[in-house]
Amino acid sequence: MHSEYLAKGKRSFSNIQGALFIHGHSLAQNDEHFLKVIEKGKIKHIYVGLFGDEHSDGNKAIKSRALRMTHNRAQSKPLRVTFYDSDSARVWN
Repeated sequence: MHSEYLAKGKRSFSNIQGALFIHGHSLAQNDEHFLKVIEKGKIKHIYVGLFGDEHSDGNKAIKSRALRMTHNRAQSKPLRVTFYDSDSARVWN
């Protein structure tokens, strides 16, 4: 099944340059298609929010997947990753 919504989202991600903040997202397997677009894209820096104990299993998995994106990126287009405490961002306030 083809979803125009998802196709537009993938095209939009492909065109993002500069920085991308990832807040409230687990970087889980079900969104791998978007994570691959980030890996292959033009984004130079991703900021990834971690909620709660940074050493929890969930946050370890998020860190691992984010760091894997940097390793999967072509060396000619490096990708930086910075982790931040998602409680410190006043996104919904």
